[in-house]
Amino acid sequence: MARIRLPQAPSGREQASAVSDGVQRFSQPVAKAPGRAPLPTAPLSLARPAGVQMVWAGIRNAMWMDRAGEWEANPDMAGRASALEAKNLKLKVDAKGNPVAVGKRSNAARAKPQSWNFLRANKLSHPKGPPNYVRMHFLNGRMGGPGNDVDNLAPGSGSLNGKHSWDFEKHVWGALRNGDTINSFKIQATYQAGGGALTAPAKTAFRDTLAKLECEATHTPAGAAKGAKPQNLKKVTVNETANLDKAANWKGL
Repeated sequence: MARIRLPQAPSGREQASAVSDGVQRFSQPVAKAPGRAPLPTAPLSLARPAGVQMVWAGIRNAMWMDRAGEWEANPDMAGRASALEAKNLKLKVDAKGNPVAVGKRSNAARAKPQSWNFLRANKLSHPKGPPNYVRMHFLNGRMGGPGNDVDNLAPGSGSLNGKHSWDFEKHVWGALRNGDTINSFKIQATYQAGGGALTAPAKTAFRDTLAKLECEATHTPAGAAKGAKPQNLKKVTVNETANLDKAANWKGL
């Protein structure tokens, strides 16, 4: 099983701590060099070396989700969120055996994927202006996908985020609310390759935004016989709006 590798702080070592529902990563000072400021003790965003796969981690901060759910991610060679898989996703049930209600919000995006600061500074992010980039969750926050982990977030336009929600996530939510188990939930990301007319910094930022997401899920319907084979639920590719690098707000960057 591959190890989680955590980033090195400039003045000491970092170590991981496992707490509550899965693997939570925290940066803690172990030693401090003389004359230097102490290391931060607040939780930091995960930023492991490119291509290093994490182990399965528990879903987080979604009290309506069954604790059996897990997820793992594999960043691409540029260190960006690339492939994510979750398994055993299911809503908890009440005393009558019915799926419990889902909360309105959980795991809001807090980590900063590559080039996010550039997008915000140049008024390309929501709600500053089109294309209204947001930090899209690969695994929805209300399904237990973390918002403080860069392996679950990538910049995509408001339009792409809406397509992802409508064309894929709504089918997963429908199955969950029906009492089904999501046996497999997979996301594969492709990033932009254009931006030829942009300056070097802008081109880098544009190529750190999503071009498409390939999404696939299987499920076991509620009430299925024990050991029943999972069924295909939804398989779809959602594409970003074409030629965004030539659209308003990108021009001149």
